[in-house]
Amino acid sequence: MKYLLSTGKSTTRIDEYILDLFKLNLAIMPNDIPNSRIGFDFIMTNVKEQDLKDVIQERLGDLVSKIKSHISGAVTISLDSVDLIDSETVKVVVSVNHNPGKEITIKLYENNTGLY
Repeated sequence: MKYLLSTGKSTTRIDEYILDLFKLNLAIMPNDIPNSRIGFDFIMTNVKEQDLKDVIQERLGDLVSKIKSHISGAVTISLDSVDLIDSETVKVVVSVNHNPGKEITIKLYENNTGLY
């Protein structure tokens, strides 16, 4: 099966497609694309600094569940690590089907268009 990536290229690798979906969801706010399920709000409000990492892990877990629910077949998506670099930057390592994880840097409080 071929999958269309956000770059306009296609791939037969499900892991590449899922990582692209992960990044795409982080780059687009919900409802930015009408009638689309793509988008994820990573703007944090009323979160204490000591709770920030736990809240981020929970929200990323929600994103993983959202992506899994739209993929047919058995796929394993895991967050290998979530590291809070500072109060605005998070490094996440995401693995798909037990392949080596891909590192993604996320800027909180803004649209993450620089993920690519």
